[in-house]
Amino acid sequence: MESLGSGAVSRPSSDLLELAQMRPGDRALVARIEGGVSFRTRMVSMGIVPGREVEILSGRRHHPFLVRVGTTRVMIGWGMLARVLVTRAVSGQAGAAL
Repeated sequence: MESLGSGAVSRPSSDLLELAQMRPGDRALVARIEGGVSFRTRMVSMGIVPGREVEILSGRRHHPFLVRVGTTRVMIGWGMLARVLVTRAVSGQAGAAL
């Protein structure tokens, strides 16, 4: 699998989470996008790129999530969520990547 971001194609390190592991109200910084060119292009078109902050507005396990990216809200399917790797945003980082 190719990735967008760090250039590494190995499984995520222990500090990275799949976006699917987040819960409503959580904020995270996109660290890496794993997948093919068309998947990465789709994520970029939604504004989901490494370094960008995302907030989970709603969603639950095995269902699409409503995610805020900047001032835009987008729905992301369960399978896609697993290919977006993030780090939890701390309060000092909130908004810094926008």
